[in-house]
Amino acid sequence: MSGKAPESGTGPPPTDPPAAVQVPNASIHVFISYASQDSAVANTVVEALERHGAKCWIAPRDVVPGEFYAGAIVHAIDAANVIVLILSENAATSQHVLREVERASSKRHPVVAFRIELAPMPAHLEYFLNTSHWLDASAVGVEHALPKLIDAVQRLAAPTPAADPAHQAATAAPAAGLFPQLPKSTPARQRLSRPLTALVPVIAVIVAYFVVDRLWLAKPVASERPLVAVAPTAAPSAPAIPEKSIAVLPFADMSERHNQEYFSDGLSEELIDRLSQSDDLRVIARTSSFYFKAKQATVAEIGRTLNVSHVLEGSVRKNGNMVRITAQLVRSSDGSHVWSRTYDRKLVDILKVQDEIAGTVALALKAALASKPPAQQSEAASQAYNLILEGDFFFRRHEMGDPEHATDLYKQAMQVDPKNARARIAFAEAILHLAHHNIVPADTAARQAMEATQEALSIDPNFAPAHRLIAKIERDVNWNWTRALAELEQARSLPSSASDRRDVMLAIEYIRALKSGVYSKRYEDLLRDDLAADPLSGGTMDELATVLTADNRLQEALSLRSRSLQLSPNAMGGKAQLGLQLMYLKRNEDALSVAKTELSDFWKLRALACIHWAMAEHAESDRDLAEFAKHDPGSYFMANVHAFRGERDEAFKWLDRAYQEHSAYLPELNVDPILKSLRGDPRFRDLQVKLRLTD
Repeated sequence: MSGKAPESGTGPPPTDPPAAVQVPNASIHVFISYASQDSAVANTVVEALERHGAKCWIAPRDVVPGEFYAGAIVHAIDAANVIVLILSENAATSQHVLREVERASSKRHPVVAFRIELAPMPAHLEYFLNTSHWLDASAVGVEHALPKLIDAVQRLAAPTPAADPAHQAATAAPAAGLFPQLPKSTPARQRLSRPLTALVPVIAVIVAYFVVDRLWLAKPVASERPLVAVAPTAAPSAPAIPEKSIAVLPFADMSERHNQEYFSDGLSEELIDRLSQSDDLRVIARTSSFYFKAKQATVAEIGRTLNVSHVLEGSVRKNGNMVRITAQLVRSSDGSHVWSRTYDRKLVDILKVQDEIAGTVALALKAALASKPPAQQSEAASQAYNLILEGDFFFRRHEMGDPEHATDLYKQAMQVDPKNARARIAFAEAILHLAHHNIVPADTAARQAMEATQEALSIDPNFAPAHRLIAKIERDVNWNWTRALAELEQARSLPSSASDRRDVMLAIEYIRALKSGVYSKRYEDLLRDDLAADPLSGGTMDELATVLTADNRLQEALSLRSRSLQLSPNAMGGKAQLGLQLMYLKRNEDALSVAKTELSDFWKLRALACIHWAMAEHAESDRDLAEFAKHDPGSYFMANVHAFRGERDEAFKWLDRAYQEHSAYLPELNVDPILKSLRGDPRFRDLQVKLRLTD
């Protein structure tokens, strides 16, 4: 409960519950159970329910001063019609939440579990929730799931046909009358599917609900009908698990010094990528599979959680130029081994081993794997491969200094193996990333990235990632939108993995957004598709939050930023972005508190300069801006802060410099919400013309 001391330090700073709303003649009383770290979501739920006619009880708001705290909670639970549980990893481990759910269960009150993130659920909590009503917001976002929650509370609080007639006459009301602003037939606004036809989005939402509904360990499937307190409704049968489906778990590092984690992780990622090239095999994305790394979960639990019929697991022991790989394919339904094998090979044969494992898996699952010539590696190629895997490890981890270290490793791989196209693309992506974060000059990064990409195409003209990188450079640096789209279409026509194909489609829609100044529904749908397929992808959450912020859906964007930060607490800029998101919601004190904890001085000072200005603390903002300028932040970011502060002339001066410098951020001119205040100025249109964003 939010009135208690936080039970862990992983969540966002607790916020006070909203002021009590007077709900005249409310016939629904809802008790809100939540962990203190989830107070922001709990407050959002309370506001939504009370706007639609329900009366909520939430601590500490509704605890009468001087009242015994535990006693107040017990009385509130007893008096409630419905219990809403904000279900998260924090809640799943909270003894306070457990006691509240246990009390509600003993009183036979219906419980609505409103799941906001993925986490294993302890058996003792599962015991009390196994007949409860479940709703999922982890993939679609809190705001998109709120209509279903409101509707569920309405139906669960309504009298059942078995209720006493006299009681019905005294208390029953038309369903619509309880929530006049939300008719019962109103569906939740979902954007999980590609709009191919009018029916496809609806079908995809239903399918996605059942897929995501399995993303808790051993989670019960609840009935959609109202629960009868005396006799709970039996749960329907679980959705069928596709026979041709698999999750590749991160292989364990069994090396003597346990210093080869990058290699074992890389091998798992390579196998995911290889298996994803099968059109008739459902392969769980990396983030979701790697969620189980170092967690105690059985194969059966993982299979149920990810809705897969098989799990591939194994271990890697690397010593010098020799590697031992043990792999086993396990049927998730009963834990039986389909096959297992140990490979003792030289590192130069690693690609052959990957192909052999992937081929054996595909054969066992009767899936067609794209044909591929036998992989041949030289000694230099195997050294480069090792450096690339190590670079990928640091690039994905993305803590302070990791991107620079990854870039150096990719550069070493290029030098070791001059014929390695993949090393050149990895280096090009990394150097552009450094420019995007203003660590290296944009023009220098663009030149080096284009050289590396052209070299990659000279090695392999049909290497799809190279065309995608050229499109990125043409988009961000040269502003040649026609060439960028042509390169993306070329990449789409070439053989590539499923994730690469999704990236290409997103890149195409992103360019259309930059040109039009509006993020399309198609772009949002693609992001939600990605999030449904890989529900723990912090990068996708951040991008979707950006889209929602531009559309002024700020609360849902805040939820996504918070979840992303929980996944990667040390990600550069994560706390600063969350601070700005809180500022957009006018929660300036919370924004300041969060932004001050940002690890990167660059991102922290940018955020603080804006937040202090929003708080009318102009001297502090001036100080932050002066410190920010010392970090050589780049012209675009200086323009960004000045625009936020309403200093139009200064903003345009810096934007003109950004144009001269070919800033990688400048193409975001049309969609950047902070620059919206500049759009009526003729100088803004001049910039649009220069960038070829308008005629």
